[in-house]
Amino acid sequence: KTLRQVLIVRTFLVESLTYGLKSLTIPLALLNNEIDLRDAIDASRVEEEHNIEECGLVEGGHDVDRANVSTQIAAAAIFLRLL
Repeated sequence: KTLRQVLIVRTFLVESLTYGLKSLTIPLALLNNEIDLRDAIDASRVEEEHNIEECGLVEGGHDVDRANVSTQIAAAAIFLRLL
């Protein structure tokens, strides 16, 4: 691998994490080992979890989103750490 290829892949993964976590600071903290994967996912879900508490869970919506985000974020974070 060339350095350029690694940087391109790393940039793509950070972008993917930023999109999935709805934050730039959370992926950067994850990348710098300041937080772990579980904390990153929990931090990104604070607003939605608050809305669920206030308005209730939409089955087939919120629960699927929880699983989907966790899977996407875990995959990107693990791949990023392997670089």
